Parts: sequence; C-alpha cells; structure tokens
Amino acid sequence: MALLPERNDDLINFLTARLQAWEDSAPLFAVPPAELAAYAASLTAAGSALDAANKARAGSKAATETQRAALRDLRQKSSKFIAAIRLAAERSADPSAIYAAAQIPAPLPPSPRPAPEAPTDLSAEINASSGTVTLKWKARRNSSTVYRVSRTITLTNGDEVGPVEVGVVGSKRFTDEEYPAGTRRVVYTVIAQRGNARSPESITLTVNLSRGSGGTMAIRSMRTGDGPTTRAAA
Repeated sequence: MALLPERNDDLINFLTARLQAWEDSAPLFAVPPAELAAYAASLTAAGSALDAANKARAGSKAATETQRAALRDLRQKSSKFIAAIRLAAERSADPSAIYAAAQIPAPLPPSPRPAPEAPTDLSAEINASSGTVTLKWKARRNSSTVYRVSRTITLTNGDEVGPVEVGVVGSKRFTDEEYPAGTRRVVYTVIAQRGNARSPESITLTVNLSRGSGGTMAIRSMRTGDGPTTRAAA
C-alpha cells in the first residue's frame, strides 16, 4: 500500500502535518540540514502552486457560469427582437424592406406537405336487413385528411356504371346505401386527400352480391386487387 496519498490536496496536508516532526528529528534520520531546508522549501512551493491552481480553477468556473448566463440572456433577448422584426414585416405592405433594413433573411415559404399514402386493406360487410354495404380501410390518419370513395357497378345484364365518386368522408369507413336495381358486382377504390394533394388510388375491392329467397342482399364473395376470391360463409 502506497504511503503517499494520491490526491494532491491530501499529499500536501499529509506532508505539512509531518514537516515539523521531521525537522525536530532530523539528526535521527541522518538528513543534512541543507537537504531538509531544500525539502521544506519544495513543500512550501508545491503547496503555494496547488493553492493558486485551485483558486484559478474556481475563478475559471465562476467566469464560465457568468459567460453562459450572459449568453443565454442575449439569445433570449435576440430571439424576442427578431420576432418583433418578423411581426413588423408581416404587418407591412413591403415586408422585404423591413428585412433589408434589419439585415436578416426573410423566412422561406413553407414546403408543400407530401401527398398522403394510399389507403390499404379494404374490406366490406353488409347489413342484410337494410342492404347497405359498409366499406372499411386502413390509412395513416390526421385531422386534415379526407377519403374519396369511388365505385363501378356491374349490372346483371352486363352493363357497367362508373366509376363515379359516391362519398367523401373524414373517417376510415363509408356506408354505401343505394344501388341501382340489378346490381351484381361493385368495385370500390379509395383515395386519401390532404389539401390539394391526393394519394394514389387504393387497390380495388370487388364485392360480388346476391339476393336471397326473401330478397335480402348478401355478399357472395370479395376480392382485393388481383388476389384470391374470398367467399362469404354460407
């Protein structure tokens, strides 16, 4: 175990506490007076240097904190001042003159928001008593997005009607309440719209319909895009 402490302050205190005893007992240690005097001077010099360094560090830390506080205050006041300049420019008939006088750049116009992604995972279910079909889908939602639903109808005689837009909704579901007589197939697509930006069309959802003996409407089968046909449970 080392006798001399590792920390500088502890080292100086340890040696200073013993210096007088070493000086009094120098003859016992066979240490020449000149060597002992040089040692005492070295201890005094080291202690003074350490004390000066500690004071310098404390002063530097205080100066650093003062600098940081001053710069924080400057930034806050500068931000308020620039905000006042921008407000004056917004209210001015000639904003560019305000910015030129202030020698700061005018803010860039906002970037256009990207178009929303196309809705996915379209599905449908039917209310047998009313004959209405409720269409559902998944999409990344935000408060400014609407969904435009279009359909193409195939009649029992083979004629097609559409595509036509049948609704614009703010939620991720739409209830289709009316079909022409003789409708046997409905193909739906959904587009998401945010502002003037529209998503690509969703993959189509094909709904094949049938009527039971009581005249109630039912979904016979469904198919998404070119995927497999899913038949309704009997």
